[in-house]
Amino acid sequence: PPTPPAAQPPSMFITKVTYKSSSAEGTTRRFVVEEPYTYAGLWDIVAKRFELPEGALGHLRYTDPDGDLVTVNTDEELHEALQLIKDVEPPLLRMQLHVENGKDEGNGAAAPAVNANAWAGALSDDRLSTASSDSCVVVTDPAVETEKLEQEAKLKAEAEALANARAEEEAKQIAAEIEAKERAEEEARAKAEQERLQAEAEAAAQREEAERRAAEEAARVAAEVEARELAEKQEAERAAAAAAARVAAEAEAAEAAAAKKAAEEAAAKKAAEEAAAKKAAEEAADRERRAAEEAARRADEEALRMEEENERQARLDIARAQAEEDAYHRINALVKMGCSEAQLRAIYAPRLLAHVEEFKVQAAAEAELAALEQADVSAMSEPVVNWEAAKAEAEQEQAESVSSQIDQGRVDAVGDLAAKLTAFYWEVNPSSLAKVNQLVADFANDEEKLNSLLRARYGRDLTIIEIGGAIQAEAEAIQAEAIQAEAIQAE
Repeated sequence: PPTPPAAQPPSMFITKVTYKSSSAEGTTRRFVVEEPYTYAGLWDIVAKRFELPEGALGHLRYTDPDGDLVTVNTDEELHEALQLIKDVEPPLLRMQLHVENGKDEGNGAAAPAVNANAWAGALSDDRLSTASSDSCVVVTDPAVETEKLEQEAKLKAEAEALANARAEEEAKQIAAEIEAKERAEEEARAKAEQERLQAEAEAAAQREEAERRAAEEAARVAAEVEARELAEKQEAERAAAAAAARVAAEAEAAEAAAAKKAAEEAAAKKAAEEAAAKKAAEEAADRERRAAEEAARRADEEALRMEEENERQARLDIARAQAEEDAYHRINALVKMGCSEAQLRAIYAPRLLAHVEEFKVQAAAEAELAALEQADVSAMSEPVVNWEAAKAEAEQEQAESVSSQIDQGRVDAVGDLAAKLTAFYWEVNPSSLAKVNQLVADFANDEEKLNSLLRARYGRDLTIIEIGGAIQAEAEAIQAEAIQAEAIQAE
């Protein structure tokens, strides 16, 4: 950081200098010192005030705040002393004067006293010298001795009178000197008092000037503060007005934005309602379309189901007709072979035996015709008949007939299983309809195992499916008859 400037000493200060000699109590002089401050200038003022002889040597001292006596001989030391009183009001520096080489002439009253003491000493020495000049002579004459004593007394009286006169004169002189000194001191005190009063007046004037300047400065500062406060007030009013205008503008903008937002919301709501209505109409149309498609699909499915049912019924009718025709052929063959009606009734249902009489008549006619033909052939030539080959051929034809009847029963059974599986999957799982042919091929001879698998998966089996009541019974009866005929043939 920059070094702060040194404190400046006061523009003027008051000095009180005290001078004490060996034979006097001391003298104090008071005077005002103005700039520029130098030790040489201060010493000249002190020498003149104390009337020191020209060329007198000495120095000044002051007591610092620590109580030490500090000697001043240079300008720097004088400035250091002035720094100690720069904040004192009024600025006062107390100093002591010390004169070197015993030159105390400046005191004015000490010198005559010293001279008088010296003169009294000299007088005493003369008296002693006179008294001791014949100290080695022995006097034996009393008259001479008496005269001598009288003379000595007379001389002593004269000397004392002279000394008293001189002493009185010296006393008068000393009194005059003291009076002069007192007058001088009184004049000096008056002058010092005048100087003090002048210094005080000057200090008062300076204080008044400082107070006036301070008042002016205070007035200026107050005016500046007032002007600043007024400016701040005006600025605050302008800021408040601007803020109010801004708030009003913001409120207006907010109202406009709110109105715009309300309009946008109303438009959005209207658009949403229109979109919702359009969507509802589309959904209704879509539902109607899906309902129509579903109805069409169901109609198609129903038509397909009816078609399949009709086809299955037609197939069952064909199978029944074929079974009945085969049964009729078997019955006819049995009649030709000579089976009785009781034997036929034990094998076939009564309704299939309604044409037994016709079969018998037809068989009789065929036998008669065969006999006639045989008679004709015999009449013409009687061929050799291989009865073993004919018998084997007849047995083979009968076996093939029975086998075809068994195969036809198996075909009917496979058709029934396929019909029941198709009806079952239509009810429980239409997506598995494509598996019907494979399942029929795998389980044609083991429908019970197929039913157990269906129960494990769907909880029900093919027993829930009914195929046309009487037709199913007839098909089962035909199948049973075919199996029974196969058994008889095997016997």
